[in-house]
Order: sequence, then C-alpha cells, then structure tokens
Amino acid sequence: MPVVLVLLSLILCAPAFGQEPSKRGTKSGVLPPLVERTQVLELPKPRFNRPKLMLQCALKLAEEYVKKEKIDLSSYYLREVRLIQYGGTNDVKEPRWFLWWVNINGALGDYVELTVSMEGKVTQHPSM
Repeated sequence: MPVVLVLLSLILCAPAFGQEPSKRGTKSGVLPPLVERTQVLELPKPRFNRPKLMLQCALKLAEEYVKKEKIDLSSYYLREVRLIQYGGTNDVKEPRWFLWWVNINGALGDYVELTVSMEGKVTQHPSM
C-alpha cells in the first residue's frame, strides 16, 4: 500500500514541477543572447585612477602614527585595508586608505580604525 501511495503522489505532482517551453527559443533550442557584443563594447569603462599615496607608504605612516600615539596593537591583527571615498554627502569626497585592526579575542567593538589621506595625514576613528 505505501508503494502505491508514493507512485500515485509522484504521478500527480509531476506536472507541478514541469517547465514551460521557452517562448524565446528557436527550433534548435538555443536561446539568442540577451545583450549583443556591440552593446557590451559600448558600455562606459570604469575609471580607476592610481592613488597619489601608495598602500606601502600608507602602512608605514600608520605604523609611525601607532608608535607616536602609543597605541598597543600587540593583541590585534590587520583585518582589512581599503581605498575609500571619505567625506559626507555635502562635502567633497576624497580618497583615503582605510585600515582596520581587530582584537584577536573577537570582542565586538574592540578594534582600531585609521585612515590615511593622500597627503599623508593619519586620522584615528573612535571604536565602539
């Protein structure tokens, strides 16, 4: 009896999982491309300008700042470094290096954030 119920449920549910044939399909079953190659070539190219201050220099400046300000990073590790656009919506945004150290104990809010401007000014941002 259980085998009959399983077979009956498979037969009745099969149409629910079926798929409609594609209306865009051709006789060969191959779909035409959604975007033509010429359209892709016409897309605007992203502009990436080389930063004035390279990452290696930003790291050195951040290390000097940590020593000067006597920030103990012995139980922290550098988790993330990004090039960001810094500034509010009304301000002119400027590129800066963002460096984020996180404590190895994993405590929330226990981190050190620094940004380094392209002119070499290091700023510490308060943690939680």
